[in-house]
Amino acid sequence: MTIGDVLAVIGGVAGVGLTIWAMLVLSALAFEGLTRTGQRLLEKRRAPILFTGVVVAATVGVIALALLNQANGLFKLIGTGLFLSILAVGAVGGGAIAASLGARIRRQDPEVTPFHALLRGAGLMVLAGFAPLVGWFLFAPVMLLLGTGIGFRALLAARRGDLPEVPPALGALEPSSAPVKEGLHSSSMEVSSAAPLLTHASAEREPLS
Repeated sequence: MTIGDVLAVIGGVAGVGLTIWAMLVLSALAFEGLTRTGQRLLEKRRAPILFTGVVVAATVGVIALALLNQANGLFKLIGTGLFLSILAVGAVGGGAIAASLGARIRRQDPEVTPFHALLRGAGLMVLAGFAPLVGWFLFAPVMLLLGTGIGFRALLAARRGDLPEVPPALGALEPSSAPVKEGLHSSSMEVSSAAPLLTHASAEREPLS
């Protein structure tokens, strides 16, 4: 193996990691409602969600593999679509997981912006998945199954219109009231500065009356 082969492998691995990272961030930003629902589900029902992911991946995955092994081109196309649908649902759920990690990062460091916290959460997921052995055969499959379960349940909740009230996505803090306080402070300063003028004006009018 030459140096060029080594660099090609390193570049390929880095490209795959960046692609997964970008997909997680894009899913969290593009499907904010599903992300919020997924965050709530992740905090409340982790074990049932993981079981849901296993059932969905096993059922749809087996059907997809069976169709892909058929000689008919139409069956292969349907199987490919089913396989890609699993990955898409897993990406939506993965975005929710990254957003939850971002929210916890913001609890430790409130000065981090919601977007940067999301980037860090997605980056941690990708880097952990590249860990030798544990990341390859344990963390990455579990995250994929958990993301599939979250995405599937979030889609069902959205279809039923059962979207629970949850904290803002991406770990965002509540809207700051600083501008309002600043406006009130400036208004009070204006009133207090105008008070002596009004008092002086009334004092000048008293002799006339």
